Amino acid sequence: MDHGEACDIIQGAEGEFGRSFKNPIPVNGPIGEVLYLSSLASNDGNFIFAHRLGAIGDIDVFEIVTADGEQWDILFLDMYHPRKSKITPNGYKFREQATAPIITATNRTIPVFPNQMREAITEFSKSILGVPLVSKEIRLALAERQFRRPKDFKALLDFLPLDGRLTNVPDQRLILASQHVTSQVATIEAVLNNKIGCGVGDPVESAYFALASLTYLYLRYGPKDRNADFADRFQKYVLMDLVGQNVNLDRSIARYRNRYLEYRNLMDAMFPDDGSFSNHDMITAMLHVTEAISGVSARPYMLKVAELSVVLAAIFQDSIEFAKGNLK
Repeated sequence: MDHGEACDIIQGAEGEFGRSFKNPIPVNGPIGEVLYLSSLASNDGNFIFAHRLGAIGDIDVFEIVTADGEQWDILFLDMYHPRKSKITPNGYKFREQATAPIITATNRTIPVFPNQMREAITEFSKSILGVPLVSKEIRLALAERQFRRPKDFKALLDFLPLDGRLTNVPDQRLILASQHVTSQVATIEAVLNNKIGCGVGDPVESAYFALASLTYLYLRYGPKDRNADFADRFQKYVLMDLVGQNVNLDRSIARYRNRYLEYRNLMDAMFPDDGSFSNHDMITAMLHVTEAISGVSARPYMLKVAELSVVLAAIFQDSIEFAKGNLK
């Protein structure tokens, strides 16, 4: 904590404050996390319940729900700072201390959230303050309504690349996978901009292609101990990285899933089980990649795209070698 910044927003942070793991809320330690979250209210004045889902590297991930059960959210906190931030994420304000409970959050994971918050708050307040403080407002909020996570929000929770409490950084393979995707993005975008001339319509589509191809080739040609669980983790990690570039995670997940299915079908044709291979399949894939990333028809660039399909082959081979050597 002494080595962290005394700040409201971390210097060099990217993405939306509190909602990107690249722009977490700075607080002072585990108790600082609980006190900061307990101080929040929604814009319409409802206090919140919060519990810790896990971590992405050193960044803690908390699930939030307002006391009326209407607003569900995920907030990212960095506890390695000498003080708590004095600002709130969009959609929240600091509540009046006299109008709500003192403690409404926990840095434990609550299996049935928020229904078990009363017990968690009792335990936390007793261990820290010496007194089990569970206010009437908390008891009433939990007793008067049934809390149900919205379907889309549940899907978002399932997609978080949580890895528990790690002391330094995430699994180094996740970082290497993200760096590899970034490198492949630079290659394909250079080809579209400088060789084919169609440009890049949406840089995120470049990342979807690079990530989808790495995932497919890892699962097909990666190390002997390759497994779908790890592929799921590095896909989530890279997609979370995109959130740091102001990409909405819900939309990013949906778009990526569609792209992965498209690229998987193309690569199934390029890498059949019988070992046969056709350059025509590579050209078809290059046309599809060109149109997806540029956002325009590849027809006017047909000859250049066909000539440069060898670049796609090189990208695939590079990803196979990377998966075998770095993702084991």
